[in-house]
Amino acid sequence: MKKYAFLLTALAAVACNWFSEAENSGANAKAEIAEPSDTTGALSVARAREHLGEKKQWVKGYIVGGNLSSSATGIRFEPPFTSDTNLAIADTVTVVLKSSCLSVQLPSGELRETANLVDHPQLLGTRVYILGDIVEAYYGIPGLKNVTKILPNCQ
Repeated sequence: MKKYAFLLTALAAVACNWFSEAENSGANAKAEIAEPSDTTGALSVARAREHLGEKKQWVKGYIVGGNLSSSATGIRFEPPFTSDTNLAIADTVTVVLKSSCLSVQLPSGELRETANLVDHPQLLGTRVYILGDIVEAYYGIPGLKNVTKILPNCQ
């Protein structure tokens, strides 16, 4: 788990190097650590919106905001952030419309501690792969819940 925490904390700067470290650790690698090839079939945010209800699906996108609310404009796209429980991802880093985003619920524990924008605003703009269940609505837009993995883009 320590390597996983390190991954998200230093995501923007050293993500691809971390993968080679995890691959070389062999039997010591944790089950939560997925290999980059696991993300080959990842859906874009736009395609994920067409696959509502799918479980354990990889989705790729850029972290574009946080502080989600149910209002029509309820996403904050720039710091400071005050909620550590959610993120918004989009197909491009320049998105500023809630309707173009996918909401992401950050489960309590290490994923929330290492991937939230309150403590890690430097993750804003980072391209990521997220494994979770695609739901019809989370904060008023399609989203990802039951998230189990968040990985950087190294391709």
